[in-house]
Amino acid sequence: MIKLEVLNGYHELQTREFSKDGVTSIRYSQFFYIHTGGAFPEKISVSLERPDQLLPVGQYQLLPSAFKVGNYDALELKRFELIDHIKPISKA
Repeated sequence: MIKLEVLNGYHELQTREFSKDGVTSIRYSQFFYIHTGGAFPEKISVSLERPDQLLPVGQYQLLPSAFKVGNYDALELKRFELIDHIKPISKA
């Protein structure tokens, strides 16, 4: 299981504005901490399509459906759809 965590104080919505040819678009993201087996989790940014996809503070897991087989049989992460493949870890 690949464990992700949203930490208190690092859970706010991140927004970035881009302008091109007079058209402004807004990109949304959220910080997660991914546990990769090292001494400390690492901070990553996950793209969101909409602000209402923001997840609350808590522990989550990355589902196997977050991966796909791409060109030349290479394993790829669905990075622009990643938020759709994250689910809460249920507490026993």
